[in-house]
Amino acid sequence: MEDFIWLGLYLGFYLFSVFCWWRMLRKAGYGHWGISALVPVAALILLIVMAFADWPVLRHRRQMSYSSQAAERVP
Repeated sequence: MEDFIWLGLYLGFYLFSVFCWWRMLRKAGYGHWGISALVPVAALILLIVMAFADWPVLRHRRQMSYSSQAAERVP
């Protein structure tokens, strides 16, 4: 019976971590990569990619900033 408790705790922690990965990837603009969090090695690779990649959300924010600055310059 104790093994089932540990298995349940492990499964719960695993599902919670997958959910957290999915939320984080969605907020960063990589929503379609959330399924890769199911595979632990892929999640580690994805963490490395996210650390050094140009996030789509930040890219969009820069473009919006540039377009608003350009609109202010037009007489």
